[in-house]
Amino acid sequence: MTRLDARRSRITDKVAAARRRRTAGFTLIELGAVLAIAMVLVVAGIATLQGIRKADISTSAAKLSAAVRYLYDLAAINNRTYRLVIDLEGNAYWGERIDLSQTCGTAVLPSDEERKFGSDEPPRETAPAGSEVEDDPATLGPDGQPRPRIKDNLLTRRELPKGIRFMGVMTSHQDERTEGGQAEVYFFPSGYVERAFIYLERDTEIYTVETLPLRGVGVVHSRELDPRGLLDEG
Repeated sequence: MTRLDARRSRITDKVAAARRRRTAGFTLIELGAVLAIAMVLVVAGIATLQGIRKADISTSAAKLSAAVRYLYDLAAINNRTYRLVIDLEGNAYWGERIDLSQTCGTAVLPSDEERKFGSDEPPRETAPAGSEVEDDPATLGPDGQPRPRIKDNLLTRRELPKGIRFMGVMTSHQDERTEGGQAEVYFFPSGYVERAFIYLERDTEIYTVETLPLRGVGVVHSRELDPRGLLDEG
């Protein structure tokens, strides 16, 4: 073997060794770049997930606020008393019509402030707003035809999305916040809703839906309101 052949062989061996090193693994620079890209993707994913969760609880609070307005309008239009029932164990809520003739609880009676703006009147004979009229086969009229039966289209049971729960309810007729069982917020026909704080929670986020008595709206706060505010007013 000549000197030229030996030199070519050494060069070929060095090139082959360099290729083996490149194919054996990443360099430190390449590893650093991959780790940086991975961290950016993780941070972006966490931020997106947090945004989705915040949107979920915000949307739930907005829907509850709309339910407050709906029952307020229903009570005023139909001249009837309604209540928003909140199931803290099942994390659900719905609306109910209250028949004052069948209850003796003081909680459903209008307060002195509410009486200034009106009082309960006997139920109307016509079908109330937010209701359907259907035939009742069990009751026949003078003409032998089924009498029409009024069926309320009240706020049906609605459950909160998974991961969101009712943390508690505080109303103006309570001494302390309700954190278990069921709680009620009352709507009177004179255009008055009981003042209340309804708390929703997801992880570390807490939203409060505040009912305003004479405006009939549910104001959404992205924080936990102090329930002592209701006690001070009382």
